[in-house]
Amino acid sequence: MVLCQNARFVLATSYLQNSQPSMNTKAVTSREFAVQVVRTLTNAGHIAYWSGGCVRDQLIGRIPKDYDVATNATPEQVRDIFGHRRTLPIGQSFGVITVLGSKPAAPIEVATFRRESSYSDGRHPDEVAFTDAREDAQRRDFTINGLFYDPLTDALHDFIGGEEDIRRGIVRAIGDPAERIAEDKLRMLRAIRFAATFGFQLESHCLETIRRCASQIHVVSAERITVEMQRMLSHGHRATAVDLLVKSQLLAEILPESPLVFGDEKAQAAVLSSIGQLPEGASFSQAISVLLNDRPGRALRDVVEQLATRWKLANAERREVTGLCVAIPTIVEATKQTWPLAQRALTRTDPHRLIQVARVIAAANQLDPSGVDFCDREVKKPREQWDPVPLLDGNQLSELGIPAGPRVGRLLASLRDAQLLGDVQTAQEARKWIQAKVKSD
Repeated sequence: MVLCQNARFVLATSYLQNSQPSMNTKAVTSREFAVQVVRTLTNAGHIAYWSGGCVRDQLIGRIPKDYDVATNATPEQVRDIFGHRRTLPIGQSFGVITVLGSKPAAPIEVATFRRESSYSDGRHPDEVAFTDAREDAQRRDFTINGLFYDPLTDALHDFIGGEEDIRRGIVRAIGDPAERIAEDKLRMLRAIRFAATFGFQLESHCLETIRRCASQIHVVSAERITVEMQRMLSHGHRATAVDLLVKSQLLAEILPESPLVFGDEKAQAAVLSSIGQLPEGASFSQAISVLLNDRPGRALRDVVEQLATRWKLANAERREVTGLCVAIPTIVEATKQTWPLAQRALTRTDPHRLIQVARVIAAANQLDPSGVDFCDREVKKPREQWDPVPLLDGNQLSELGIPAGPRVGRLLASLRDAQLLGDVQTAQEARKWIQAKVKSD
């Protein structure tokens, strides 16, 4: 039954259709394929709707990243209709079949309307039973994600008040928040991400329930937690997300190393100020670096290693977070130290990201920005000026009669300092410098 047909939804859908630049973009082809899937199922005598996030996104006025379809056709019927070559039974035990289209259209998950039993593992239902759309909506997480839309008739099906909550800007659990969280503990983080991303309010009962259940987040795998944190912290609304993570007590569970958890009021204010000042396009690694830094100079290498291991960060992220955290004090104090020291810090990670992080942390702590400004001016020069190719290497020192060993590394480091300071400018000068250094030692 169609419970509501909203002009705002029709306008949003029309806008998205008419605003696409061409028929070759992923958004258009994926959308067309999603319509084709619904049409094919409908022509075969079944009920089929778009469901979940794609409906929510179009109501909000966003272009969906992907499309899901819900239907009363069983998984076996879906495979028979689309053919086994065009379907994948990866989620068949939960009533989900993936339907493949022609590139560049993204695959579409077609789920049979279902109700679910208890969740013993805090993530997957122990049993599923097929049902209708109304009952299917009741098992979903939040009202804004529990809507169905028929693209053939332009009809919105709302059994749980999701349209009104989108209109009012509220993230609300469907039914009892405690039951929804018990089914999948990751929903606590998802609620915060949705509220922050869409600029919505997290309904008070839902927030209070998350606060009571926060310690249960450890049931969720590290990989799933990390993905949610990456989504939250890589978004322009990361400051709102962090504020909600603090209020919900989830941050204390998943990032106890942050001064927002253990620091005094001044330290907490500095971190919140820094996270709010990061540029919109800042990376996940930059955001983590800020969350761990209430001030320049805090020893963080071991802290980062522990966090990276616990969250199972990719090696590239581990290196970047470590590089940023270790180098921040050097950049802030660059004008009080030698240029070679600052230069090495800038070359060990992305210099522009490092400067961005150092700048917001210095500002949050009301520190002199001259060191950050100096480094910023340097890295804006051509790379070969501030990071020239080394004049000699270990092989060339061997040709000068210096045997391999720790001394070679020390000599090359000293030579590099002299090169960066402008005392040595050519390979010939470098050889003479090395020979003089060896004699003096």
